[in-house]
Amino acid sequence: SGWEADRAVMAALEEVEEASDVAAVIAPVQAIYRPWLEDAARHFQQIVRTKGYPGHKRSEVKMQTPVPGEAWLFVDGLRFDLAQRLMDLLQTDKSLKAEPTRTWAALPSVTATAKPAVSPVASLIIGSDVNADFEPSVQATGQSLKGGYHFTKLLKEGGWVLADSPGGAEPSHAAWIEYGEIDSRAHKEGWRLAKEAHRLLQEVHSLIHTLIADGWQSIRIVTDHGFLFLPGGLPTVAL
Repeated sequence: SGWEADRAVMAALEEVEEASDVAAVIAPVQAIYRPWLEDAARHFQQIVRTKGYPGHKRSEVKMQTPVPGEAWLFVDGLRFDLAQRLMDLLQTDKSLKAEPTRTWAALPSVTATAKPAVSPVASLIIGSDVNADFEPSVQATGQSLKGGYHFTKLLKEGGWVLADSPGGAEPSHAAWIEYGEIDSRAHKEGWRLAKEAHRLLQEVHSLIHTLIADGWQSIRIVTDHGFLFLPGGLPTVAL
């Protein structure tokens, strides 16, 4: 239920535009939400310290068989509250049947590591204990996934078609399609992401309808990681 606090901050910021009004929202957010975030993070760290990280072990990951007519839609940075909002859009759409699932992000929870971990070829990929760029490698060859070439190659060799847009693949195959606007906007827009969020989720909703209209039978939406969204800035610690 913690995502509801994240959603409430977004909702408050959606309502303001003038600088004085934005400041009036950010002040209580910093006073109430920031300590709550920090307490939650410290609590989670303590649980991990004593019980380990709750995510899947790599040995449990299975190779996914491509199913003709199925599209995997990777939505970068679809954090939990945004995913809940997207699910609301999909479940109120009478023309769609949507079922949610959830899992823990791979560690470290950055795109370089966590996107391959939710891909259909995750079982062919391995991470090293020390890696400055957090880039995993092809298990069989040790080749880094940095730059995307070898990740793309694994998908193609596994029977997946990569598409930059809904019309970029035929539904007689299985496809991997990427949507990166949420993550890129979060980096660029700061608190104004709250203003953009509904439009971005509507874009994903429309993309799903376009895929179905093009003949795709099912769409599996996956994401890599969430992110902290704290208007007024996150605290920093020098290491």
